[in-house]
Order: sequence, then C-alpha cells, then structure tokens
Amino acid sequence: MRDLAAAHEASRDDPVPTCHFRAMTFHESDSNPDWGGYQCDHCGHTESVEEAWAKIEARSARAAKHQTSGS
Repeated sequence: MRDLAAAHEASRDDPVPTCHFRAMTFHESDSNPDWGGYQCDHCGHTESVEEAWAKIEARSARAAKHQTSGS
C-alpha cells in the first residue's frame, strides 16, 4: 500500500493534501477569516492548513528518501 501511495504522489505535479488517495478541497471559514482548512470530499475529514502542509512536507521527504535509497 505504501508503494501505491508513493506512485500516486509521484504522478502529481503539485503536492496537495490527500485523504483516501484523493485530493482534499480547500475551504475558507466565513465566520473566522484567519482559519482555512482542507476537507475530504469522500469522508468529510478536515485538517487545518498547517497540519495538511506538515503532512505534505513529511510525505515529500519520505518520497525523496525512497528515491535515493532505491527501495
């Protein structure tokens, strides 16, 4: 499953937050302009912008390590 996720991520040009192997949708908060986040259109799971981008950076680092190690 991890190889499938890595291949799926590599097929994209731009990194985006994902859930259920699908791109999450960005939503701004009408009631609080300082908050925006991502939501999975499949399950409704939400993440703050900071949390979503931290996960993207970690996933990108793992993918880079995976490519350099050749495994």
